[in-house]
Amino acid sequence: TTGGVNLLQLGLETLVLVLSLSRETTVLSRHQIGEMCIQLFLAYSQDHVLLDTVKDLVVLMAESPACMDVLHERVLPVLLNLLVARQASVMLIAASLDVIGAIIRHTPAPLPDHMLNACSRIAELTMASDDESIMQNGGECLRAFAAAAGEQLATWPPGESTKLLDVVVAATCQLLHPSRSENSAMFVGRLVCILTLKLRNHLSSQLNNILRAVLSKLMQAQKDVNVQSLITVFARLLEFYMVDVLSFLEGVCGPDGKSALHFVLARWCESQSHFYGAYEKTVCIIGLCHLLRHGLNTADQRLQAIVVQGDEIFAPNEGIRTRSKTKNAARQVTIIPVLAKVFKLLLQEMAFQFELSARTVGKSLFNPPGAANRDGADDEAGDD
Repeated sequence: TTGGVNLLQLGLETLVLVLSLSRETTVLSRHQIGEMCIQLFLAYSQDHVLLDTVKDLVVLMAESPACMDVLHERVLPVLLNLLVARQASVMLIAASLDVIGAIIRHTPAPLPDHMLNACSRIAELTMASDDESIMQNGGECLRAFAAAAGEQLATWPPGESTKLLDVVVAATCQLLHPSRSENSAMFVGRLVCILTLKLRNHLSSQLNNILRAVLSKLMQAQKDVNVQSLITVFARLLEFYMVDVLSFLEGVCGPDGKSALHFVLARWCESQSHFYGAYEKTVCIIGLCHLLRHGLNTADQRLQAIVVQGDEIFAPNEGIRTRSKTKNAARQVTIIPVLAKVFKLLLQEMAFQFELSARTVGKSLFNPPGAANRDGADDEAGDD
């Protein structure tokens, strides 16, 4: 019944709270908790709220090294079997991938062979599925494997010509394929970023395939979150492969007949102010810094020839700008060199950081830790 499920949810949330306060209790009860998680996972596969709480229990176990034996010997095999079970629902498969990723993130390197085998199976499942939740969670699971396994992806299986890294890159490119839905690439930017961070010495031969896939998806992307994810890939790659990335983009035609380099930089400059998330913004700002430094130090003619939209032009005597007038009027903007636009974006970010720092200092001065504000609420300066 609904009431019974609500009570079960409340009981699980209480259990999560109790176990989070006592790691010793988690370790002592690991076998019972593991069995309970399996039974709940199978019995409530359609209740995503309850499954999220079960995932929290698994994460609590994964944070304790002494619980890893239960997770790897009992919980993980059940989750892997669910991925290929015919009767498993899409929601159950997606939830299984989510929990597997949580276990992998807390597993110390080197990963055992059975987990590397699981990585290959998950990559194949991600490539074969057309469901957005499975593709997204599968990509995040592969990112967890790349972060935990690192160099193992490039050397396993021994004696085989096709390495696990090749399979992961193939799955990444498949997520970026134009035939897939736009949302399939929502989190793929972080996957590519972790691959370049951990395995950039092994990606030289794969770089063009990755760039071509990211570029094709960016040409189709409409949502800001997806544009941000894809631009983050170029920002990350510019940090390590500046010359190769610029050469590739210059040699490919963009959707407007100009070079893909012009298209990517124009889209990046247009969207940068709309980006959010500390990690993505940091990667993109660092990428812009590298791009500006390269353009100034080398006087790269490819960059100097590109112009993009600057600031909007407002007529001095146009009067009050109503919504209808703004909607019907053609938007006019200045046209400036791309390096000038990059410099302006970096100045805007620096001004924002100065303002944020000043605001944080002001809070700490006028609201000391432990003091109450005017409304009697606790001080929140630490949350910033």
